[in-house]
Amino acid sequence: MRISTITRRGARTRNMAMGMGLHVRGYSEDLVATILDIPGVEFLATVIGNYDMIGTVSGNSLPALQQVAEQVRSFPDITGICTWVHMDFVHETYRLPLGL
Repeated sequence: MRISTITRRGARTRNMAMGMGLHVRGYSEDLVATILDIPGVEFLATVIGNYDMIGTVSGNSLPALQQVAEQVRSFPDITGICTWVHMDFVHETYRLPLGL
C-alpha cells in the first residue's frame, strides 16, 4: 500500500495541462518508468480503448508541453501519440470506492 497526497488543480496553479493518448509496442515497466521520469508527467495509466496508455502532463507554456510530447514520441516503443490541451478542469476526483 502506498499513501500519498494528491494536489488538486484550481486557482492555485497557473500551469497548463495536456492530455496524451499513447499507442505502444507492448507493455514495458521500463517504458512506464522512463515516461514517469519526465518532468511534468503527472499521471499515466494503461487503458482499454482507443489508446494503450493515457497520461497528463503539466507545464508553464505550450512549448514546454510540446517538448514533453516530442520526448515521449521519440521513444522506440511509442508507435503513436495524440495530444490535447485541457482548457479547464470541470471536475476532478481521485476518490475510489473500496468495494468492501
